[in-house]
Amino acid sequence: MSEQRQQPHFTAEQYRHGVEPYEYLYSIINNPREHAQEKARLIEESKALKCGDIRPFYKAYLETQKAGRFRVDQENSTQFTGQELSLDCGQYDCTDDGVMAWTNQGPVTICPHPIMPTKRIINIDSGECKTEISFKRGNGGWRKAIFDKSVLSSAQKIVQLASQGIAVDSETARGLVAYLSWIENANYSTIPEIKSVGRLGWTAFGFSPYVKDLIFDGMEQYRQAFQAVRQHGSLEAWLEAVKPIRAGRNVAARAMLAASFASALVEPLHALPFIAHGWSNASSIGKTVMLMACGSVWANPSMGEYIKTFNSTSVGLEMIAGFYGSLPVCLDELELKGNRQQDFDTMIYQYCQGAGKIRGSKNGGLQRVATWRNCAISTGEDPLTGNSSKAGAINRVLDLNCGDVPIFDNPKECVRIFMQNYGFAGRAFVETLTEENLAMIQEMRDGFSAQLEEQATDKQAGSASLLLAADAWADAVIFHDGNSLTANELLPYLQTKAETDVNQRCYDWLVDTIAGNVSHFNQAKGQTYSIEAWGDIDEEKSLAYIIKSVFDRIMSAEGYSGAGFLNWCRIKGYLQSDNDGKHLGKVKRLKNGALARCICIMLPNEDRFTQVQEGWPE
Repeated sequence: MSEQRQQPHFTAEQYRHGVEPYEYLYSIINNPREHAQEKARLIEESKALKCGDIRPFYKAYLETQKAGRFRVDQENSTQFTGQELSLDCGQYDCTDDGVMAWTNQGPVTICPHPIMPTKRIINIDSGECKTEISFKRGNGGWRKAIFDKSVLSSAQKIVQLASQGIAVDSETARGLVAYLSWIENANYSTIPEIKSVGRLGWTAFGFSPYVKDLIFDGMEQYRQAFQAVRQHGSLEAWLEAVKPIRAGRNVAARAMLAASFASALVEPLHALPFIAHGWSNASSIGKTVMLMACGSVWANPSMGEYIKTFNSTSVGLEMIAGFYGSLPVCLDELELKGNRQQDFDTMIYQYCQGAGKIRGSKNGGLQRVATWRNCAISTGEDPLTGNSSKAGAINRVLDLNCGDVPIFDNPKECVRIFMQNYGFAGRAFVETLTEENLAMIQEMRDGFSAQLEEQATDKQAGSASLLLAADAWADAVIFHDGNSLTANELLPYLQTKAETDVNQRCYDWLVDTIAGNVSHFNQAKGQTYSIEAWGDIDEEKSLAYIIKSVFDRIMSAEGYSGAGFLNWCRIKGYLQSDNDGKHLGKVKRLKNGALARCICIMLPNEDRFTQVQEGWPE
């Protein structure tokens, strides 16, 4: 109790029929300690005057004041030292000693330290509302944490706040829920409302994270990557390191850099996501440094900041792609290990669809489906697609052979520059993407597409033309060096329609396999061989008879579909079968005397072989 305050005394008449004692107690209700001490003193004084217990009188007085106490009352506002806002706290006492509520049973501690809502956060994608809670404990400063409304409104869930250092348990949970709900509702117009986002890229309000006052409220494991998208150092220093790449002979490296800019054009130009994969089995040519150059267009290219290692699960890939949104997903050292080509092809399909799978929520209903419109830039020692990859997977990947000549003259110095100067080019590029300029870029893309479609597949031409248009626009607004890629430079890296035909590639592979394993065929009767018999070859008719079980095994091992391939062979006239029409094979007496059901494939004779060779790439 303050030493300056004079302790008043009251008469028996005032206790019994007046309001003076109760007005006095009510006037110090915001000071819980003094209020409790004075209330105890007046109770003793009234007993000495033979007035009985005055607590029922004080209770009745409090009831008459309750309505006024719940209205906005500037005299009863939060009194936390260093508070960000001053909020009406109604029936609560909010001081540095914590939050207390006055009930008919006396004061109840809601929270033993300062705590208050300071922001209302609305996610611009989902519309989900969260609340920023500010709190202070002991001699430490104010701390902030963001929580879902579903957590703050549930006595069972609000105990989760304890993990952030907030004093709440199962006993105080209900009171804290009531306090936070009341104070937010009573101060709805006072508490600022801000926009939030859980991903990068194009939104209804602009390009994240460049939207003013936009904060991150997504998954915690991506907070570091979100914060990495910023400007640091200088654009001039970055340009000095990047321009030699654009002026160099390594077309693959130049295409990877162009893909970084192209990622921001996928959504506004209604393009499909694609993958630009820079590969080389030569060591120390600078693939990882090149990936850092691509990442530095937008963000801090440190490993673990913006650039990630590959998560081999489809769910992990969806989460990564959904977070990056419109910015390029940079994946270092993406390798095929073992017989995983089919798994990678499936992930390529899923990534290039631009949307995750529909999944149920553990709380019932459906999870929000992740979506993205960007490109992925990856590095590795081998091409991302293989011989057994289907046309759909090949069409969605630009496999860029980086060769065996080092990309950088001084890679260590380039790494230092990229680590200290980043984020300027991407933001400058996005800020030029007005509606009028996007129309100009689309015209450029249409022109490139017309040149590429004469030789490349439609999907590869679509991705490559977007990359070329992005490179040309980046030259016009950022680089000004005239070293943008041309369609003729990129064409050798694209697949023709014949090359993307998985059945044609399977046929070529099977012919090569037979030629390389002639010792498995034409084994003579009565002779002993140390290797397995695969069938016979009729050189005169250019036919190969492959035992059905052997055919199924080698096709499966290589990742090809035997049934689909045989149907293609039948249509092309490459397959001979029995006349019964029930089987895509023939019963054949092999030279070793065995009778077996075989797949009979027509081999290329000299004329057919010449025709095949003419379609091979140089």
